[in-house]
Amino acid sequence: MNASDATSTESQNAAAAAQAGHRTSADSSSSTAKSFRLAGPSVRLDPRINAFRDDLADIALSDRVLAPHYARPMARAALSAASVHASPNADAEQVASLAPGAIFAVLEFAGGWAWGFVQDNHLVGYVPAAALDQSTHP
Repeated sequence: MNASDATSTESQNAAAAAQAGHRTSADSSSSTAKSFRLAGPSVRLDPRINAFRDDLADIALSDRVLAPHYARPMARAALSAASVHASPNADAEQVASLAPGAIFAVLEFAGGWAWGFVQDNHLVGYVPAAALDQSTHP
């Protein structure tokens, strides 16, 4: 095998590895430095005003929270006065209240509850889904 054949074989191997999604020894480990950089210690977000859980987060937090799923808030108006609870249970701590017509930004509907945040003060919690207008609001 001559030098030209060795270079050709090395190029073919690198191309095959790239197609398969593998790094080769010629790849620079610093190539991601332009798109990702740690700027210091992680900042702890307050879960009372930042809508994130282990399984879901507000899409607005995608640059600060790693979650398996992100959701875009859906604005829903309160049909009448409603309590915002810390968990999806009527007996759970009340963290806020909604006046009739107040907007609740819903990230998830599940089990008769809506999880999200009060648009005015960003307090996060659960509201009975039946307490919210199901039509979309701006």
